[in-house]
Amino acid sequence: MPAPNSAFLVDAHTRTFWARGADAPATLVEAGNGDDSSTARRRVAELVRAHESGEDTREPSTRPRGNPVFSEALFVELMRAHQYKRAYAQLSADCQRSWGSVDAFAAAQGAGTMRRLRGVTVRDVRYLPEWTDPAGGTTYRDVAELRVEYAIGERDPAAVVPRIVHLVPDRGRWRSLCYPT
Repeated sequence: MPAPNSAFLVDAHTRTFWARGADAPATLVEAGNGDDSSTARRRVAELVRAHESGEDTREPSTRPRGNPVFSEALFVELMRAHQYKRAYAQLSADCQRSWGSVDAFAAAQGAGTMRRLRGVTVRDVRYLPEWTDPAGGTTYRDVAELRVEYAIGERDPAAVVPRIVHLVPDRGRWRSLCYPT
C-alpha cells in the first residue's frame, strides 16, 4: 500500500493510478509543460515500487471464501429437517434481529410453506458488487445472487417454484435472508 502521505493510490495489477479522492483513474503518461514531468516521474516510481513489492492495493473484498450454493442447500436441508435452531444460525444478523429469537423463527416455520419443502436446485450464481434488499432497504456489498428452483408439495410430481435469492456476507460466511412476513 502506498505511504500514507502519498498523493496517489496505485493498483500494481492493472498499473492504474488514482489521485486520492478522485472518481476516475489518471493516465500513466501525461502530456503537458515541463512542470508536469516531476509528477509523472513520481507516479512511475510509485507504480514500479508497488509492482516490484507485489502489493495488492485493491480494496479488500468482504466476499466469503465458501460456496453460496452449499450455504443455500444447507439452509434448505436444515429447514426440511426441522432443525430451526441451526437454520436460524445461517441467517444474516439483520434477519435474526427481525425475528427477535430463534423460538419466534421456529414457530413461524411449522405452519408455513417450508414444511412442504422437498429440496432446492441452484441453476445459476452471479456475484454482485452491491445489492439493496427491497424488503428492508439495506444495501449489501459482495452479494451472491442465486437463481433457484424449490421443489414443494406432498405428492408427486412436486411443484417447482423458481426464485431469485440473495446470500450476503456476514461474520465471514454466506448468510441467508429470510424475514418474517
